[in-house]
Amino acid sequence: MSGGPAGSRGPTLLWFLDDSGKVTARPVRAGITDGQYTQVEGPAEVKEGLQVIAAIVGGSSATTTPSNPFQQTQQRQGPPPPPGM
Repeated sequence: MSGGPAGSRGPTLLWFLDDSGKVTARPVRAGITDGQYTQVEGPAEVKEGLQVIAAIVGGSSATTTPSNPFQQTQQRQGPPPPPGM
């Protein structure tokens, strides 16, 4: 598998609902991504079209920002902050 930095990381867990509706996790390797779609390689039950759990928002205040576990963290753009900040 190729695809740059995303494809070179180790396995991660992919969470989804199995056929009986039970939350299940399987190890997968992330491949190339465009931030919305991500190539993954894993066990046979992890196949194209599988709906996965991408984020968990809990509690009464939805302050948690959902994120894509396969998307690389964006680096801050612009000049560095002044010393002492």
